[in-house]
Amino acid sequence: MKKLVFLTLTFLLIVFLTVSCSKNKGSFMDFAAIKDAQRTMTKLTNLMEQYYVENETYPATQEEFVEKIRPYFIVKNAEGQDVDKWVEMVENVFTDKTIHYQTTDPKKTYFAYGRAKDSNSTIVFCRPPLQHIDTTLTVEKTKTKK
Repeated sequence: MKKLVFLTLTFLLIVFLTVSCSKNKGSFMDFAAIKDAQRTMTKLTNLMEQYYVENETYPATQEEFVEKIRPYFIVKNAEGQDVDKWVEMVENVFTDKTIHYQTTDPKKTYFAYGRAKDSNSTIVFCRPPLQHIDTTLTVEKTKTKK
């Protein structure tokens, strides 16, 4: 009988701790939400560099960012159909369902951020690893020296 009471109390304690921890800040749900947001920002960093290589500039405004970058979130599924991952990777991951974007010089840099869907609305951001330099000036200087 004592063993049964002990096991019952132990089980209830474990259930209580599990439930109470899952609702507190810093819970596994918060960590998962932040990780999802970081994963999206990592993908966005790669997509922005791909866009830069193709266009030699970053988008100039928030509106242009959504218009030009959203197509990069479209992938093909196993059946060869286009699937838009924007909803899954942006709208379902950030509290205001968007990534905020700004740039002071679209030829060199950008800054993008969003608030993760955790209890603190943690800000997660991305930017290019290094600012791009204007290579046209370097090429022109080299040509004038020769």
